[in-house]
Formats: sequence, C-alpha cells, structure tokens
Amino acid sequence: MHSVGKKQIITGYLSQILSIGYGVLLLPFMLAYLPQEQVAFWMIILAVISFTGVLDFGFSPTILRAVSYAYNGADKIVSEGFSLGDNSKLNKRNDMLLGDIYISSKKIYRTISTVAFSLLLLLGTYYIHGFTIKSDIPNVWCLWAIFVIGFVLNIYYLYLNPILMGVNKIYESNVSNIIIKTAWIIFSIFGLIITKSVLSLAISYLLGVLLGRVYCIYALRNEPFLLHDGNDKTKSVLSAMIPNSFRLGAVTFGAYLINKASIFIGGVYLNSQDLTSFAIAMQVLSVNMAISQVYFNLNIPKFAMTHVNDSSENWFLYKKVLLRSLLIFFIVAFFSVTLGSYFLSFLKEGSHLPSKSALLLIFCFGALELNHTIAATYITTKNTVPFLYPALISGIVIVLLIYVSMRFFSPSMYFLIVIPGVIQLLYNNWKWPYMIYKDFHVK
Repeated sequence: MHSVGKKQIITGYLSQILSIGYGVLLLPFMLAYLPQEQVAFWMIILAVISFTGVLDFGFSPTILRAVSYAYNGADKIVSEGFSLGDNSKLNKRNDMLLGDIYISSKKIYRTISTVAFSLLLLLGTYYIHGFTIKSDIPNVWCLWAIFVIGFVLNIYYLYLNPILMGVNKIYESNVSNIIIKTAWIIFSIFGLIITKSVLSLAISYLLGVLLGRVYCIYALRNEPFLLHDGNDKTKSVLSAMIPNSFRLGAVTFGAYLINKASIFIGGVYLNSQDLTSFAIAMQVLSVNMAISQVYFNLNIPKFAMTHVNDSSENWFLYKKVLLRSLLIFFIVAFFSVTLGSYFLSFLKEGSHLPSKSALLLIFCFGALELNHTIAATYITTKNTVPFLYPALISGIVIVLLIYVSMRFFSPSMYFLIVIPGVIQLLYNNWKWPYMIYKDFHVK
C-alpha cells in the first residue's frame, strides 16, 4: 500500500499552493507593471489554463486509480470496481499491466492534445478577438500563439503525473509541478520588471512547462514497464478506462461551467475594473480550496487501496481529512475578508477586492462546495461516478441563468456569485455528503 510521508505532504502542499496560487503570487507584480486592461486579459488566460482539467476529461484520476491497482497486484482493469485475480499476487506490482496502462495513456493524451489545439485555434481565437476589440493588448497574437504551444505541450504530457503518483513516486510528481510553477513565477517576475508586458507571462508559462515535463520523463526513466511494447490487452485497458473517464470528464466539464464560466461571461459584460476585482476574488477562492484539499488528494491512493483490501479505516481518515480541510478553508477565508482589500490597495492604488458582503457570499458558497467536492471525490475512489447528470445539468442551468441575467438586466457581479451558489445548494451541496454519511452507516 502507498505510504504518505512528511516529504510527500510538504511537497504536496507546496505543489498545490503553486498550482492554484501562481496567479495570486504574481498579482503584486502584475498590478505594479501592467495596466488594468492587461491584468484583466491575463485573468481570462488563467481561466483558460484552468480548462486543462476539463480537457483532461477525468483521465488523470482514472489513470491514477488504474496504476494504483496494478502497482498493488490487480490482474486487469475493469470499468467498474477492480479485479484482483490471484490473491497471492496482492501487493506485488503487475508490470505487464502497468505497461499497458502507460501505452494507453499516451494514446489518450495524444488525442486530447489535438482536441485542445483545435479548440484554442478556433473558439479561443474568436473569443480573444472579441476581447481585443474593446481593449488594447500589445502583441496579443504573438502572446496567444506562445501560450497555445505551452498549453498543448502541457496537455500532451499530462499523463506522466498520475503515473508517477500511482507507482508511489508522489514526491517526484509534486516536484514536477513545483518546477513548472516556480519557473513560471521567476521568469514572469523578471519578464514583467524588464519588459512591462503581458507577453512575458506567456513566454514564462511555456518555459515552465518544458522544464517540468522534462523532469517527469527523467523521474520515470528506470521504470521496468517502460520496456513493455504493448499487446492485445492495451485495447481492453482503453475500453475499461474510457467509460469512467468520460463520466468523470463530463462531471469536470459541469464543474468548470459552475466555477469558471462566470469569468468568461463577466469578460463580456463587466468593465475591466469590476472584472479584475471579481477574477482576483475567484483566484483567492481557488487557492483556498486547493490548499484545503491537499491532504485529501495525497490520500487518494490509500483510499482506493483500502477499498481493495476491504479496510474499515476509511471513515476515521475521511473525518480527519474533512475537518482539517474545513478548518484551513475558514482560516484563509477570514483573513481574505478582513485584510484582502487593504493588501490590494497597498500594492496598487485603486485596486480592491469585491465588497465584504460579496466576499462573505463567495466564501460561504465556497465552503459548501469544498464539503461536497471532497465527498464526491471520495466516491470516485470506488471507481464509480454517480453524479454525472447532476453536475452537467447544474452547470448548464448556471450558465444560462447568468447569461440571461447579465444580458437582460443591469450587469452585476452578484449575479456571478449568487446564481452558482443557489443552484449548487439545491442538490449537489447536500446530496454527495449525505451519500458518504449513509455509506459509512453513520446513524
């Protein structure tokens, strides 16, 4: 079974902080060296970067579970649950199956990166063109081209991280993310100071991706399953991984509509100042939720394998993880509401977060979202995804209601906050925590 040591936990926290917090960490330099329009433009680019999770389409967690099963002796991958085969092989890694998973993963992400390039080339270019009509962004098409190259390369090699985690190289997986984001931040800071242009952020993003993915390849260099050239079972592995991945991917798409679509719609109807204010608040919320979920994410392989071994320790661990996550969330939320605007105004006169009432709403809805996200993610460790349609329906309804409200009424930031929160509260916020409650037979 995977063990999670202090080294993995520390690098895991740092990786998550950098993965979601790089936008906030760069914010002081962006505000100092870029005009308002370029800051707002880069906030939209950050929303595009977060679309990586949608394009991944649920394959990363599916690959992580599959590799964890094979690493602990599973004899094959099935679309629901898992297959142990000969129990005498339990906890003995199955390198043949690991090789099949590796080859299948490369094929999957080759296709995903092609789709990503097509979407950015067509829909992305159209949206950027519309944004630049009302805002002057220097070198915008050069910036966009460099960003697209970095984005597609990042997607193409995305399968390396779940494979590293699945073969108990959690530390190496975390380090690769740290390299990507640290390089991005350092290059961006120097680029902003020297050029005072948003173009430097796109170049830094590309350099970070290249360095991080080279490290991933280096970390896997001695794995014996890399010598496996595949066989007929590769097709069966693909057919087993794709159904749940598509279900989880559709859920991720719904979550993206719920959490990120408001930024794109806001980019059309809000002025640059209000859009920047709202986008910064959502960045802070994303950082808070990511930090709060780190300990849970590190224990996903353990949750998966305790299902295999029919362990009864999950309930205690789940409660521990949930309480720790909520405590961290509320601490960060408190300081954000009380001190956030003062900090921004110190960085640049005239910059501010939304009002305290708006921030309180954002973090209250965020706490409910965190609670149900942890519950839903735990459910997926059983290799099942029961929340496909609720996530999709909620996402679509939220986008439609926000669009109608912003289009036919006076555009307001509160539409972007309240509509997603209320729709989630109607079903998803209580359904999946309640399912966990019943699953553990808690009376």
